[in-house]
Amino acid sequence: MAKLELSHQQIGQLRDQSAELVGKRVVLDGLHIPRQKGVEAVTLRTQGNIALAVSQVELFPQLVEDTKYHQRFHYDEKSTPITRNPHETFVFQGQGGNPAVSIVLPEHEDAIAVIKRVIAHDGEELTWSAALQRLGLDVSQFKDFSDIADGILITRRDAHVQLVDIDGIADDDDEFRERPNPKVQNLDSVTRLSRRRRESLRELLPELLRAEQ
Repeated sequence: MAKLELSHQQIGQLRDQSAELVGKRVVLDGLHIPRQKGVEAVTLRTQGNIALAVSQVELFPQLVEDTKYHQRFHYDEKSTPITRNPHETFVFQGQGGNPAVSIVLPEHEDAIAVIKRVIAHDGEELTWSAALQRLGLDVSQFKDFSDIADGILITRRDAHVQLVDIDGIADDDDEFRERPNPKVQNLDSVTRLSRRRRESLRELLPELLRAEQ
C-alpha cells in the first residue's frame, strides 16, 4: 500500500464525516433490481416493508493499491478511468459475495466510510446481505444490487439510496475504536451506535414504519 500521507487534522475530519453517518436512516426508494432466471425482479422500497438505520461504520482513509477494491473504485468494468464524487455510493461485493455499501468522503479522493451494519425496525443489527434479503432480494441478485447501487449520489433529492436524519434519536456519544484490526492496515477506525441510541431507535423505527404505511 502506498504510504498514507494524511495529517492528524485530515484524519480527524474524515473520522468526523464517517461518524456522522451513524444513526442516519437508510432509504432505498425505487431501486430496481432486474429479473433473473428463476428470480422475479425486485424494486427495493423502505415504505411498507422495513425501516433501517446505520448502526456501524468503518473508516478507510485510503484503499489498498493493486486490489480488486482499488481497481473497481478507480475504473469501470471496461477499465475506463472514473472519478468518484463525495457522497457517492461505492458498492462492491466483498468476501463471500456479500455487498458492501460505502460512502465516498470529502477531503481525500480515496476515503470511504463503509456502512458495516444497519439496525432494523425490530432492533436487530444486520449485515447488508441480511437486510437486503429482508427486502426480498435473492442471494443471486447481490451482484446486480452492487452494480446498480454503485455510483448513486446520495445527496440528490431523487436518489434511490439516501441517508436521512432521524428526529428524536437519543443524544449520546457513540462507541469509537481507533485502528481496531491491525491485520487491515488501511482500516482507521470503527464507530458504532451507543447502546442508548440503539434503544432509542428500537422505539423510533417502528413508528416511522407505521407512519409510512
